[in-house]
Amino acid sequence: MARQLELKIGRASIRLAVPATAAVAEHAIRDQLPAAPDVADALRRATRPLRDGGFARLARGRHVALLIDDATRSEPHAAALETCLDLCAASGASAATVFLCTGTHDPALPENVELARQLGAVIAASPLPGAALVVHDCRAPTVDCGRTTRGTPVRVNARSEPAQLFLAVSDLKNHYFAGYSNPVKGLVPGITGFETARANHSLALDAKATFGFHPWHSDPARRDNPLAADMVEAAALALRGRPAFALCLFTRTPREILWADAGPMSEVAGRGMAFVDRATSVTVEPARRVIVTAGGHPFDESLYTAQRALELTKNALQPGAELLFFAACANGIGPHEAIRGFYERLRPGLDDVLRSFEGEYEMYSHKTYKFARMLKQVAAIRCVTELDRATLEAVHLAKEERPQAVVDRWLAEAPAAPILVFHDASKLAVHAARREPVAA
Repeated sequence: MARQLELKIGRASIRLAVPATAAVAEHAIRDQLPAAPDVADALRRATRPLRDGGFARLARGRHVALLIDDATRSEPHAAALETCLDLCAASGASAATVFLCTGTHDPALPENVELARQLGAVIAASPLPGAALVVHDCRAPTVDCGRTTRGTPVRVNARSEPAQLFLAVSDLKNHYFAGYSNPVKGLVPGITGFETARANHSLALDAKATFGFHPWHSDPARRDNPLAADMVEAAALALRGRPAFALCLFTRTPREILWADAGPMSEVAGRGMAFVDRATSVTVEPARRVIVTAGGHPFDESLYTAQRALELTKNALQPGAELLFFAACANGIGPHEAIRGFYERLRPGLDDVLRSFEGEYEMYSHKTYKFARMLKQVAAIRCVTELDRATLEAVHLAKEERPQAVVDRWLAEAPAAPILVFHDASKLAVHAARREPVAA
């Protein structure tokens, strides 16, 4: 009897069949975690500490900046904004500026245009007077807020100047160099200028800039991440003493909220990171045959976005492993600005690519660096994707149009060998099992 593997890709899925007796291990967000039965009710309950506490007192008669993740994040954007605007109105806020926090992503991405339309409709129906939407563009006018101790120039969208306090909505998950996607990213790089993001992202080349580590983590042993520390320091400069709160979520899909909480930004983010660890941490024995899905749209909207799923699962790969990667990439390689720093820079030989990082950091190239290191260690990354063969082969990737044939070959070559499958890999944190030393 065959076993079916259902693998998300874009807005659909592909099924692969394997024998019921095959050594296939599937890993995903913990299935036993219950989703809230009603999204709107879960958001209202989560924001109760803000309604009853310091946020409501500080918001009265003041201008609030609401920071909303862009369309590359899979979360209930409109429902969260509606909840936050209702909260601001009930607290007596005088006005709100809603930022669609694109960071260095393309604000003209069709998904961002559609999301802006949805958010605009929520604002129009809000009881809060004087609310306005700003779709952030990292090339828009900025305000100089100083430099971090690591030299990052902090320049923030000038439209944030009137704000007297901030409320960020953030869907938490593992992040392969910032530690975790968390509410501080709504500020940096969410509403900062290009040069701020470029300087901060240059720290991604440091080996300590990896998932599972962040200055706000509850475990002191998990706080050393230079890029995340620089991000936190830059956010403090951007705030310039203005209070910052957050509504943090963990979602399986936009309709499935598994966890939600709200409070002062650093406190609620720390609690959220602990939940992310419980929900998504996976420890495995590395294998030579691995299947990864980024998690479908929007996590695989482009190669630039989907690549994070490979980084979060790289610890599962033995040297010489063969990887089957499901990522639709309907928007191609990624933002126009990323083509040079990300894609074109990956075209030479891999040794030449890695040597090129001895010079000055180029924006978007941290992904190239990490991609090249992975490609050096594996036998092949076979991509099930809408990208064409020539585009993939130019950067050392293979196009795979018959994924079932790959799995059948694996089983024929080594029927008892393990095959690891990672669903929703853009949200996982995969760790390699530590082998106990053999006694002499």
